[in-house]
Amino acid sequence: MPSSVLSSDSMHIGLLAAAAHAAATNSRFTIFYNPRASPCEFVIPLAKYAKAVYHTRVSVGMRFRMLFETDESSVRRYMGTITGIGDLDPVRWPNSHWRSVKVGWDESTAGERQPRVSLWEIEPLTTFPMYPSPFSLRLKRPWPTGLPSFPGLKDGDMSMNSPLGISPRRYRRIKACNP
Repeated sequence: MPSSVLSSDSMHIGLLAAAAHAAATNSRFTIFYNPRASPCEFVIPLAKYAKAVYHTRVSVGMRFRMLFETDESSVRRYMGTITGIGDLDPVRWPNSHWRSVKVGWDESTAGERQPRVSLWEIEPLTTFPMYPSPFSLRLKRPWPTGLPSFPGLKDGDMSMNSPLGISPRRYRRIKACNP
C-alpha cells in the first residue's frame, strides 16, 4: 500500500499510539476528529464522559436503553438490564470506565450486541414512586471538589498536567468564576 493511502484502522492505531506516547512523556497533543467521517468509539467528548462518570449512578439490576445505528443508517433502541460492573481489563487498565458495564439484552435479536458497554453509551431508566418520598431521589454523584465545571471551555484549554486535562491558567480562571 502506498504511504499516502492510510486505512481507517491504521489511522486509529496511529492516533492511539501518539496519544499514549504523549501521555507517557507528559506532553501535549492535539486530536482533530470528524465523527461523521470516521466514527471512533475511543474518542468521546469530555463533557459526555464527565457527565456519565460523575453524575450517573448505575447498579446491578438497573434497566437501561441504548441507541444503535442499523445497516440502513436508521437508529434502533435496545433495552436491557445491568448484570455487573467491573473493569474490562483490571491489570492493564485498572479503574477504567471503558466497557465497564456488563449487560443483558432484552430481545433475542440483540444477540449480536456486545455483553459489555461503556457508561456514557447507556441511558439508565429510573422509576419514580407513585407517592412523594420524604427522602429526595438523588441520581447524580456530587461533582468532585476542586474540579471545574465545563461551561465556556474553549479549544486549547486542555493540558495533561491538570485535573481532567484543563490547563492551569484556564483552571484558575474557571475556579475564580465558580467559587
